[in-house]
Amino acid sequence: MDQITKQLYMKSHFSTDPSKSTRVMLIGNNPREMGCLSNFLNRFTWKKFSVVTAFDVAQGLQKLDKFNPDYVMLDEALGHEALQRFTQNVRKNKRFHPTALAILKNTNESEFMIPGVQDYLLKSNIFSDTLPLTILNAIKLSRRKNSLLKAVEKKQSALNLGWFNTAFNWKEG
Repeated sequence: MDQITKQLYMKSHFSTDPSKSTRVMLIGNNPREMGCLSNFLNRFTWKKFSVVTAFDVAQGLQKLDKFNPDYVMLDEALGHEALQRFTQNVRKNKRFHPTALAILKNTNESEFMIPGVQDYLLKSNIFSDTLPLTILNAIKLSRRKNSLLKAVEKKQSALNLGWFNTAFNWKEG
């Protein structure tokens, strides 16, 4: 199965280079679960993952600035308020806009959505060979969304400036 996943990865056009390490941050209050997930990600030979763990939101926010992850996986056991606070802090800082966020859920029954979170992953399905592809797809989508937002902001500022120049008969020059 690992060879098939590798072939799928190589055929797709990811913006992440397979030789470069993808930075993943795991935040959860269960050290054993986070350790198993970290070991699972590090066993893939066709893609390198650099994994750092934090065991609460405060520790995660401290490590976020130093580690600058491409992907952050949060455990829903941290609590809805803590997850919201973390995502708000990440989305406030423009430096972390391209960071993809995911929440690990115990069941599919609880209905909560947090703005800024891209993926919701079930813990029962997390240990599959498609997890690296899920992570890389989320990073790719997040980066595309970020570049699109930057292009829209640039276009809007150009349009606003153009209106200003036209209104006051200023010529660029």
